[in-house]
Amino acid sequence: MRHHPARPWTLVFPLAILSSPAFAEPAAPRERLAELRQRNELLEAERAVLEQEAALKTAPIEHLRHHLEARLALDAAQTELATLASPIEHPLEPLREGVLELSERQVRLGEVITIDSAEQTVSELAYFDNVNTKLPIFLVIGYCRGGSVQGGYQIIEAMRASRAPVYVVVASMAASMAAVITAAAKRSYALPSAEFVHHELHYEGSGNVSEHDTAQRQAREWQRRLHALFLPRLGLTSEEFVRAMRVHDPRGEWHEFADRAQQLGWVGQLVRGVRDRSVRARPEATPTTKEEKKTPSAQLPPARPFELWFLAR
Repeated sequence: MRHHPARPWTLVFPLAILSSPAFAEPAAPRERLAELRQRNELLEAERAVLEQEAALKTAPIEHLRHHLEARLALDAAQTELATLASPIEHPLEPLREGVLELSERQVRLGEVITIDSAEQTVSELAYFDNVNTKLPIFLVIGYCRGGSVQGGYQIIEAMRASRAPVYVVVASMAASMAAVITAAAKRSYALPSAEFVHHELHYEGSGNVSEHDTAQRQAREWQRRLHALFLPRLGLTSEEFVRAMRVHDPRGEWHEFADRAQQLGWVGQLVRGVRDRSVRARPEATPTTKEEKKTPSAQLPPARPFELWFLAR
């Protein structure tokens, strides 16, 4: 047998050693990936089962919550419907424990009395009077700074002619002609912080001296007629009332809050609140002007006569 010389540094292993398990090839990577995928699918299945079990446990609670919410909404709707369907109370004596209760039989006076607005007010007073001659009618004054003397006098005459009692209610301010209407009413009410303003009659005109004399005589006569509507009840003459105005203000504008106005006889009774029972639907918001949409720190709209700003900066 011929032997070949071994090369330098060459190792020779018997065939039996090379075929042992220690020298076997490692497992294929795809088999390992398949095992990991299988484990991941098992975990996903377990998670899905746990989620279903949790959903089954919380389902009754969610169902109950939705049921309660629907029931509350139904109860609220039924309450609102019952309120709308219930008749409005019309007590002959509307003042209850210091709170004045208004029915739908009310007429609201605007900010300025004009001939047109006065005619509308007279028509509304006549309507409620024709519907029922026993139940009170409320002439509500929110913020009114007066206006037309002739128009205001029409309103006073309509109040006097009404068979149904007409009660004046002052919520914010009654100035000038509105103050005269309040003082001339057979019965009047006011909130404690409502304001009243009496002053001499104003007139505007142009022309010669004779024409001015005529205008002044007419203004004095109208002032006398207006004062005659309520001053006799106060035990005052027109001249005495004008002098009292000048004492309180050099311009003759006599301001008083309702509590003091009641003592002076300008208004009848003070109330601690006004409850309007005629409101059966949510009122629509009044569109605001561009000035009113600005922030409080921006420029405010011009103040109305006798109006003051009182707000945080």
